Amino acid sequence: MSDRQTESYRRVALWIDGYRRSWGDQPDEPAIKLEHLDAFCELAGKNPDEIIDDCLRQVEGGYETIRYKARHRYIDLIADFERERGRDAGNTIRSFFIHNGVAMGGRVAL
Repeated sequence: MSDRQTESYRRVALWIDGYRRSWGDQPDEPAIKLEHLDAFCELAGKNPDEIIDDCLRQVEGGYETIRYKARHRYIDLIADFERERGRDAGNTIRSFFIHNGVAMGGRVAL
């Protein structure tokens, strides 16, 4: 990642704002969530904006669509992360993706 503070990334600001609007302001919550996000970014080898940019493609009209192959790679990476750091950490990362427009449900078994 970079030397930049995690909360200075645009996608992190969107996430924290959306989270607060959904769940209210919880004083300890952002610090714990940012620690989990830092660890996930380290695992992914990318910063928060790059992670979301991997999953979304800009299309005509200023909209974004999901890149499903990238999304599936991150679903698998979140599962690895969750095994290592626990359910709360995994849910934190899913929340980050969801608040940035990337649905992160599990894979559908055929």
